[in-house]
Amino acid sequence: MWEGKTEDELTTSFSDIFALDMFPIRQRILPVKLEQEFADVLVVRREYANHNRFKVLKATLLDRLRPWVEKYPEILLCE
Repeated sequence: MWEGKTEDELTTSFSDIFALDMFPIRQRILPVKLEQEFADVLVVRREYANHNRFKVLKATLLDRLRPWVEKYPEILLCE
């Protein structure tokens, strides 16, 4: 019966770093090398690329990522 746990109380799932803080319990990043690469991409129409709101959004997202990049060198930022 599902009550928020698996039978052995261990669940493994894929997530990105933006979602880790949304889990009700602390999550751990497993030291496992996956054969896939994952990416989060921010896409904007060319006409908005220099708009102040987009620049603020981009800067905010990059600021949120920087601590993760320092901790996990396999994360690459393309600015």
